[in-house]
Amino acid sequence: DTTTTALEALPVGGTTTSFWSLVSGTGTLADPSDPTSPVSGLTLGFNAFVWNVSNGACGTTTDTMFVELRDCSTIMVPNAFSPNGDGRNDLLVIQGLDNYPGNSIQIFNRWGNKVLDRRDYKNDWDGRSEGKMNWGDELPEGTYYYVLDLGNDDEDLTGYIYLRR
Repeated sequence: DTTTTALEALPVGGTTTSFWSLVSGTGTLADPSDPTSPVSGLTLGFNAFVWNVSNGACGTTTDTMFVELRDCSTIMVPNAFSPNGDGRNDLLVIQGLDNYPGNSIQIFNRWGNKVLDRRDYKNDWDGRSEGKMNWGDELPEGTYYYVLDLGNDDEDLTGYIYLRR
C-alpha cells in the first residue's frame, strides 16, 4: 500500500545547483531541488531518479537512485522444495501468503491421498505426512498436487510441487 518514499542525496553548496529528475518509472517529486525530497506516486517495479549537480566550469556530475516497489500481496508458490535437512529450502515457503491469514492448503500424493490439510498455513511444512496414513513419516521424493485457498473470493490456486530429498 506504500507508494511514497524520500530520496536521499548529499546537499551541495557554493555556486553549484542541483536537482532530482525522473529517468524511468513514475513518481512526483515534492521539491526537485531538495536532496531529501519526498516522492509519491511510485509504480510497481523499478523507478529511477537522477541527482544532477552542476558545478559551473567544472561540469555536471550525476548519481542515480533506484526505488523498487514490490507487490507483497502477490503469491509465489515454488514448484519444488527439498526437505533434506541442509538448511536450504527445507520448508515449503509460499511468498506473500502472510497477507492472506484465512488461507488453507491441501496437498495430495500421486494416488490422490491427502498428505497435508492446513488452515492458516504458516510456511512450515517439512514434507512429512499429515494424512491419516503414515502420520509424521517423511514423504518420498516425487510430485505432489496442491490446492491453495487464499481465504478470499479469489479462485483457488492449484498446481504441482516436486519434493526432492
